Amino acid sequence: MNRELNDKKQAAAPPLPDRRTKPYRIVQWKYLWRDEFVELRCGVQAEGAGWIDEITADGTTMWVHLSAGGGRVMIHQDDEIDVWRVDPRIGQDRPPS
Repeated sequence: MNRELNDKKQAAAPPLPDRRTKPYRIVQWKYLWRDEFVELRCGVQAEGAGWIDEITADGTTMWVHLSAGGGRVMIHQDDEIDVWRVDPRIGQDRPPS
């Protein structure tokens, strides 16, 4: 019976917004999570990707551990680097509480 109710709830649920299923440019870095996977872009060119290590409280500076052993880099919002959220965990629905 519970399974039937869950199936009905999922069938009636609206589709996820694009920002939860596709890469999404983050303008305010303070809304990113530590250990979240992001892509760093300059215009349309991807400059790298990696996991967020730390973000300052004001959200203007972050440190990213680049994938493929690229080291750790510091990025400031004035560096003209766009940060795109590509973490696959964003697309997952959280279990009901």
